[in-house]
Amino acid sequence: MSGETKWTPGPWVADGFFVSSNSGCAVGHDIVSACGTVGRPDSETEANAQLISAAPDLYASLEEARGTIQALIDEGYTGHVDQRGRIDAALAKARGESQ
Repeated sequence: MSGETKWTPGPWVADGFFVSSNSGCAVGHDIVSACGTVGRPDSETEANAQLISAAPDLYASLEEARGTIQALIDEGYTGHVDQRGRIDAALAKARGESQ
């Protein structure tokens, strides 16, 4: 698990169909994502933008949960080994290391 992230640092903010970050951009905000599909309801597109904007926070929380689970496993509790594997897979997918 490399743990290296290459995306725009958070926090990200959803504003309608756009997700942006003010993480060091010289002027205004960096556009992280623009959501929209012909025929998709605006409410669904805006919900997609909200989910995308939460990505940095979700990633950080999942890393923290993984650390807690690993500490339990290190102490001999094996009840969450499968969950740790799913977390590892999700974190790797977020880093672009798997599909």
